[in-house]
Amino acid sequence: MSVRIYRSLWASAIVGSVIFGTSSMTRADLILTLQEDSGTVVTVNLGNPNFANYTGTLGLTGSSGTDFTITLTAATSNSPGTPAIGSASITNVLITNTTSAEHTLHINMTAQDFTSPQSPPPLSLNDTTSITVLTGTVSETLTGYADKTNAQFGTGTPAQTLNIPSTNTSDSLTGSPVSFSPNGSTYSLSIFSDLVFSADAQLTGSLGNVRVTATPEPTTLVSAGIGILFVGGMGWLRRRKQQA
Repeated sequence: MSVRIYRSLWASAIVGSVIFGTSSMTRADLILTLQEDSGTVVTVNLGNPNFANYTGTLGLTGSSGTDFTITLTAATSNSPGTPAIGSASITNVLITNTTSAEHTLHINMTAQDFTSPQSPPPLSLNDTTSITVLTGTVSETLTGYADKTNAQFGTGTPAQTLNIPSTNTSDSLTGSPVSFSPNGSTYSLSIFSDLVFSADAQLTGSLGNVRVTATPEPTTLVSAGIGILFVGGMGWLRRRKQQA
């Protein structure tokens, strides 16, 4: 009996590794771009860790300017076979407009080489944002993207665009899920955020997160439905016997 159990466990482990992909992932670099108004775009390569901290300043002519002071954490995760298949986020944000005028700050982030063993069927793509304005007012427009060509800043499939109007308090938004079908392809995730700061405004929070998760397979839903009907039918038969 023990030999049979060990063999079953060994077979299950092999099947699990094939289905869920236990091999390590080759992670591409995290890339940030920063731009004030329509000024110079600054590109920052944060390397290829799961997360990386960034601290810097920004002006119209690039990173040597001091109109904005910026600290943030860029993060990714990729866990094939689990509910959270892939995600990219800009968190632990603290941004200050150090000028006495209104300015727009564009912050974009991209990460590549996400994989999924669970598509087909289609996956679920959505994005979130949660900000707190400490001083002044800030408005935000954010869109997350998943791109099955695995391009940097790829815009193949957009999540719902989230808009926070000018506010001086806290606000959080979560987009409705959107269908995404990489069909076995390696894909990229990107975040595009536009922030309008009033004079001397300061922002903290989690700027944005874009996430791909698994959706139940049709066969799973059918099996669940059959199970519910079976349990209900057994209960009905039991009640009939008790009444007889």
